[in-house]
Amino acid sequence: MLALSIIIPYFFHLAGGPTTGRVFLPMHIPVLLGGVILGPIVGAIVGALSPFIGSLITGMPPAPIMPFMVMELAVYGGVSGLMYHTLGFYKPLAPLSLLLQKMTNKSISVWVKRLEAIVITLIAAMLFGRLVYAGSLYVLAKLFEIKGANAASVVAAVSTGFVGIVIQLIVIPPIVLALHKGGIIDGFFRRSKKTA
Repeated sequence: MLALSIIIPYFFHLAGGPTTGRVFLPMHIPVLLGGVILGPIVGAIVGALSPFIGSLITGMPPAPIMPFMVMELAVYGGVSGLMYHTLGFYKPLAPLSLLLQKMTNKSISVWVKRLEAIVITLIAAMLFGRLVYAGSLYVLAKLFEIKGANAASVVAAVSTGFVGIVIQLIVIPPIVLALHKGGIIDGFFRRSKKTA
């Protein structure tokens, strides 16, 4: 996952220049997958190391924003792993599906529940990651009186990366579902005995 989080953005930058990273957020996908597949500790490590190593090897992300991305992506990887593993969303926990099932008295497929659990996990990780990003910008702005590091820059980052967020929500769930269906993961990266 660490290698993918460096290689994938590199090819995005080659194809479309440095702005493609801010739009498509290619580094985020392997980090989120790392948390979901390998757990919160490995996810946080992959998230923290990806921008640091990427910046050293490829110059992306640029050095001024690299520390913020280290914190943000560490939270992405850690929270996605925490939600999926520690809080048990791999089981799958699907509050909306369960509510719909109670209201309609119809059974809902385990794969629909698993899809909901993955999407909730990803959204939670993204929200917490952006909150840490915003908080770090605020602290930096106050400590060093830096102009431009404010709430507006966080809103700009989210709006610029909206396409990337949508891509993450489209690309990651089928990968995780396929790994579950193939018995490759069952809570953690291992061959499971059940594929349901």
